[in-house]
Amino acid sequence: MVNTLGRAVHRMRPPVRRHLRTFTSLTAAGLGEAVLPTLSLIALVRLTGTETSGQVIFAQSAATVWFLLCDPCLENAAQRFVPIEQQRSGRGSSLFMRLIRWDVAIGVAAACVGLVAVLAARLLGSLSDEFAFMLALAIVTRGAMSSYGTAGAAFALTDRLRALGALRTRCAVLSFGLSLGGLFLGGPLLYLVGQAAGALVMAAVFYLLATRELLTELGPAVARVRLPRA
Repeated sequence: MVNTLGRAVHRMRPPVRRHLRTFTSLTAAGLGEAVLPTLSLIALVRLTGTETSGQVIFAQSAATVWFLLCDPCLENAAQRFVPIEQQRSGRGSSLFMRLIRWDVAIGVAAACVGLVAVLAARLLGSLSDEFAFMLALAIVTRGAMSSYGTAGAAFALTDRLRALGALRTRCAVLSFGLSLGGLFLGGPLLYLVGQAAGALVMAAVFYLLATRELLTELGPAVARVRLPRA
């Protein structure tokens, strides 16, 4: 009852003011996600030189391309079909939980395939030990981030975009701190270890908060549902 009244009072605030706060939060998150990685990359180049930093950037880029190819964009399906299922049967939360679990499973599978490919390339002598480790860490980082979009859709579906912006800002700061700390303590490999650790922590936080918000708003997931037709 208290939570319901709280949400009702929150929604009674002037829309322009609420939208401005949401816009400010998301803008700050976008700036943080753009500026902080750039600063850490500048520090990487300055401390390790162009050759080593170039290997790190290539490993990150290769991992990004791999996960782009494996991304089913389930966040789009969530934003399109969850409201339809909620209106039709009241089981929108069940559909969302299926989608986000699929997204996590696809990300884990893509990461495993990528890691096996890196191991095979290393055993065949195509990659050095150091570069293979860089690629593996970059793949783990991108794999952990693969479900961010679907988790973010939960905040949009529950009208909690301002909270999403604040969470993204905190996560950007965490990743920046861990990667920069790793760089200063142990060089480029620990830089990537810090990024991977930050991504894994953020993935867990995003998943838990996103599912909690959505289940609170739409109700518990009670049954399996089929994806409705467009």
